Amino acid sequence: MKKIIMGIIFLISLVVLFFISTFYINSINEKIFNQISKNTDYYQVEDINYTKNFLNSKGSFKILLNDLPYIFTINIDFSNIFFASNNAKISIINENEDINDFFTNKEIMKIFVNIKTHDKIAINAKFNDINTTKDNKTLLIKNFDIHIDLKEKFVEKIQLDINHFLFEDDYKKLELKNAQITEFPFEGLKFEDIFNSSHNGEQKINIELIDLQDAIINTLKADIKTTINANNDYDGLLKLNINRFQAPFKDFSLDNINVDLNFTNLSKKAYDQYLQSNGDFFSMMILFSQFLKSDPEFFLNDFSFLKEEKKFQAKAQALIKNNNIKTQANIKSELLPSQINPQFNNFDMYFVDNNGSYTLDFNYDDTNKSDIKIILNGEEFNSNL
Repeated sequence: MKKIIMGIIFLISLVVLFFISTFYINSINEKIFNQISKNTDYYQVEDINYTKNFLNSKGSFKILLNDLPYIFTINIDFSNIFFASNNAKISIINENEDINDFFTNKEIMKIFVNIKTHDKIAINAKFNDINTTKDNKTLLIKNFDIHIDLKEKFVEKIQLDINHFLFEDDYKKLELKNAQITEFPFEGLKFEDIFNSSHNGEQKINIELIDLQDAIINTLKADIKTTINANNDYDGLLKLNINRFQAPFKDFSLDNINVDLNFTNLSKKAYDQYLQSNGDFFSMMILFSQFLKSDPEFFLNDFSFLKEEKKFQAKAQALIKNNNIKTQANIKSELLPSQINPQFNNFDMYFVDNNGSYTLDFNYDDTNKSDIKIILNGEEFNSNL
């Protein structure tokens, strides 16, 4: 009898837990829908519909791109069962006749959402492969996936993977192979703000091949970090390595290119205004003035490369304080500029020959506007500009 009672209690508990978990997942699904059906800087949302049921729910809306005359329909099927392999399946449907030829069917992308324990959500998006040629234009997209990890409503990780991308016509070409871009936001980044261009985080970029026809890059690796400091301005760093750069039509190539750069106090206000500006000269002058007011500092810890097994290396820094500029640069090279590229032959005169190696030291200081200091290779020039 005891076993029967315990069994009944156990079954009742399972039923209660099932109902609780179903209502919980139902509420989470509704929150997800509300987050993804908001306007962004890149598109507007219209015709929002959401139908809530016990075991499943459905939602849909249309997005209208801001900069292109295209409309897409988003259909979402939600499962409210906690142990479902995917709690949401999202289809993106093409509604534009003029680009129908690029896609094998109207559904161009699928997105799967999985709700995990501890308020974690995993989103996996997969684009349908494209391989089409029309009017001498070729578009190829193969194995293009996006993975997003969230905790509650904040993004913890974004990863983009693409095996092969190619766009080519009679005049230009862009080809990527085995590209991966991963971003780790440093602070609360809401899902709806993913496409906003200004937020803190670390980006890791790995690309096996970038082919622009006139320029080819083999094996690019980059690490970029950006944070907002106590002055509400940007601090950051960039580390970049390129195994090989080629300009085939100019018979030009460099190997093992390295860039190590960090900066502080880069004006967030000026950067945000730049994103909204129309790029005219007057706007740029105002932005430059705003840029100087934040007292930015730049440190080029390493810029180096090899050409025909000979090394070029440069270090530099620029310090701006109260509209005063101090800069310093040091170059050590086994090549003259003209040996790197004949177009640089006018710079050969600024380098000192040290038995087959070449150096350049440069200092600039305009703290005293009436006595600007320019020192090149130990020789001082007093310039009253």
